[in-house]
Amino acid sequence: MSHLLLSAEDESIYRAAASDAWKRSGGSSWRARRLFKSDPRIVGLDPMTILMILQIAWKLWQWWKEHNVSEPESVRRAEEPCFGSQE
Repeated sequence: MSHLLLSAEDESIYRAAASDAWKRSGGSSWRARRLFKSDPRIVGLDPMTILMILQIAWKLWQWWKEHNVSEPESVRRAEEPCFGSQE
């Protein structure tokens, strides 16, 4: 979903932050966005990186919502959006 390839380590960090935000949001994409942006794993990144990973996280949250996923797994399913390292 991204043209910028990230390392597998970065992918894991951002997916974990997106997953944690989703779980804490109660299924609200807007609340997940606020939680994601304030996550210590995200705070301090440059604005363009935050924008890029936020766009991908949004796609993940939409996918999870459409598929009724309330507890995302730590390992990405093949059909889920990713942050670039596994494309």
